Amino acid sequence: MKLINPLIILRILSIILLIAGITFLSCIPIALIYSESVMPFLWSSVSAFLIYGTFRIISTSADTDKINTREGYLAVTLSWIAFALIGSLPYLVSGTIIIVLTGIDPVTSASSVATCMAGIGPALGSAGPMSNYAHFPVISKLVLSLLMIIGRLEIITAFALFSKSFWKI
Repeated sequence: MKLINPLIILRILSIILLIAGITFLSCIPIALIYSESVMPFLWSSVSAFLIYGTFRIISTSADTDKINTREGYLAVTLSWIAFALIGSLPYLVSGTIIIVLTGIDPVTSASSVATCMAGIGPALGSAGPMSNYAHFPVISKLVLSLLMIIGRLEIITAFALFSKSFWKI
């Protein structure tokens, strides 16, 4: 049985992170048109480019001509995790900032945003397991509702429906 070559995985992930970083940069003109902050997109791009550079340097000697199925599956899985972590960063930061501006403390705000986006369980602070979101201002509830919709789009399921292998009998 052939082992998985981690250098090939890092090379594939570096290319995917490069694409993600460029994609985040493409959001900046839209944010400028609507007079919004570009910092979440810049932070996401910078983090993607830093991880890209690190992976690219480590994987310079990878032989990408010989990729087996297990390496492909692992690369796809890790790329989804990378997209989830880096892609949700603008929503987590901006959602937390908006909720803090409505008067909720930072710990409660950050944990509420993470809870609503990822369904990770109860929040911390005043929205913890023994409390609820009733004391949140209306704008905070609207932002959290929007983040719940964004976080639960089930994009992986949509991609699976459009793949050829899903429809083979």
